[in-house]
Amino acid sequence: MAKYVIGVDGGASKTECCVATLQGNIVGCGKAGSANPLVTSWQDATTQVRLAVIQGLETAGILPNQVISAHYGLGGINQESVINKWQQELFYLTPDAKLRVENDVFLPLYALTKNCQGVAVVSGSGGNIGLIDTAGNRIHVNGRVSYSSSQLGKSALNIVVREIQHKNLSSFSMKLLDLAGCSKEKEFIDQARVNALETQFKLAPLVSELAKLQEKTAISLVKQWLSVVKADLIKFLQAYKVKEMPVCFGGKTFASIEQLLRQQLEAALAKKAACWLEVETHPPVHSAVAAALSQIDGKG
Repeated sequence: MAKYVIGVDGGASKTECCVATLQGNIVGCGKAGSANPLVTSWQDATTQVRLAVIQGLETAGILPNQVISAHYGLGGINQESVINKWQQELFYLTPDAKLRVENDVFLPLYALTKNCQGVAVVSGSGGNIGLIDTAGNRIHVNGRVSYSSSQLGKSALNIVVREIQHKNLSSFSMKLLDLAGCSKEKEFIDQARVNALETQFKLAPLVSELAKLQEKTAISLVKQWLSVVKADLIKFLQAYKVKEMPVCFGGKTFASIEQLLRQQLEAALAKKAACWLEVETHPPVHSAVAAALSQIDGKG
């Protein structure tokens, strides 16, 4: 009977599971809601993770006992007792698998480094910075950072709303509304008032897209946001005396602005800590698959 691994990336907004062969080829996927009990509840979070895994196994057409390694990178994990609690909830899904559960901040290190050592920086519904040191110790700041991807959307939203109210739309606002599929300004305002956070999440990747197209206001917003990321990261490197290690950025926000990210941070990292910069360009759940594979060969 063929053997497989599963990788799970669970954050505040969604949970994704991929089933892969031992050669890393993805053969099935599942998707569900929030995996962060700090955002929903413990019962809801565990239910969503289980649903994603079950769906992944079903789409792959395999049995649970065919999985020999499973890695779960989940948001909201801040202490060992929470890891143990998750393990108790999840082990029966793939009873013959090596099981590892940890904070999702570490996922980029499995895909971007050979020895799973370095600093990881992620941004999504929230943000986090973590470190796996040369002894294998895992440290992270549990989301206590000043940045999140939604801040890009919030900055853009403030500009668009202000310009709509003054009936003076800039080229930036018009392009953003067009990308967002909003042809009626009043509907956009109403939507933003009803659910501002959802609107911010929707706009954030669009700001990144406009920045790649060299739209000046979008570039300015991204640079302002990256200055906050930079400040948090330098503070972390200094606090934990990090030197000569890769700093790996994960998540689609950082991937979408890789060029600006390198322009704004690469030189500072080299100067402050002799660190170099890596960017995860594929979905984090693929890094979770890499993490599951690393358990088999003992590298993780």
